[in-house]
Amino acid sequence: MKTVFAVTNRLVTLAMIVAGIAVVLMMLHVSLDVLTRPFLSRPLPGTTLIVSDYYMVACAFLPLAYAQAIDGHISMDAAAHLAPPRAQRHMAGFALLIAVAVFALLTWSASLDALTKWRINSFSVEFGTRIPTWPSYFLLPAGCALMTLISALRLLEYALGRLAPPK
Repeated sequence: MKTVFAVTNRLVTLAMIVAGIAVVLMMLHVSLDVLTRPFLSRPLPGTTLIVSDYYMVACAFLPLAYAQAIDGHISMDAAAHLAPPRAQRHMAGFALLIAVAVFALLTWSASLDALTKWRINSFSVEFGTRIPTWPSYFLLPAGCALMTLISALRLLEYALGRLAPPK
């Protein structure tokens, strides 16, 4: 079991590194685009597409699992904190069950879409430059799959009675 958690933690760390690199690349790409506009009289080809399809998707979906692993997602508990600790624990377990189901469905659906885009070799053309977009479609299922895995492991911890009490 410790090996599963160790491997999962490494995957989460890798996802965070990739998301961090995406943030830096996005910043550099947009800055370079802004600097070259006055000199080339037009933006760099593909800036809008690459920023929105690659960098932003990586920044939004790859860190989901990290937030789940550290229990850092936003939660609203108007009355849950009034329940006894045992009931709070069961509510947290039920929320994890819902998270596993929802993110497993998102992973499946996004994977089907990504595979379709890969099969047809999806691309966009910006300023006469052909930019492949199909690789970006795999970022969403990767982030959702990792979120599903983390949620499932936390659900297993709940089932084994090892889930930390809600904050």
